[in-house]
Amino acid sequence: MKTREQLFSPETPLGKFEVAVREAWCRQTAYPGCQEDWTDVNPAFGQCAVTLLVLMDYFPGGKVLRSSGHHHYAYFLETLGDKPVDLTSEQFSEGVEIVFDGESDRTYLLESAGAIKANTLERYILLADIVAEIIGDPNVFWASENPLEP
Repeated sequence: MKTREQLFSPETPLGKFEVAVREAWCRQTAYPGCQEDWTDVNPAFGQCAVTLLVLMDYFPGGKVLRSSGHHHYAYFLETLGDKPVDLTSEQFSEGVEIVFDGESDRTYLLESAGAIKANTLERYILLADIVAEIIGDPNVFWASENPLEP
């Protein structure tokens, strides 16, 4: 497991999201096969798909990147920088290299047979609700980030 550190400045919209999602992660939002071993020591464990789905709610328009070797996902959106956003990479041991070798999409993450078996929709809704309690739903969040002049 890598040491947890804030990846983005907490003053930025992405940094505010990161703080909120890290606070929101819990055993119930983790992938079912990870829930028994989930702890506060490694809160990112089993959280990649649901974190990605909530990230897409707040920062739409990007690509879902997939690592078939690690069953792991990240997000690429040009406005967020030149590297994929992977808020859950710390769940892996130091030295593990994640190679994103394909793309996926929101429908697959929510509706594939594996997603249905893993209760991804329910876990995503739970995580989205907790994040929204912390920073507001996506529309409220962006209204506060970009206040309109009267």
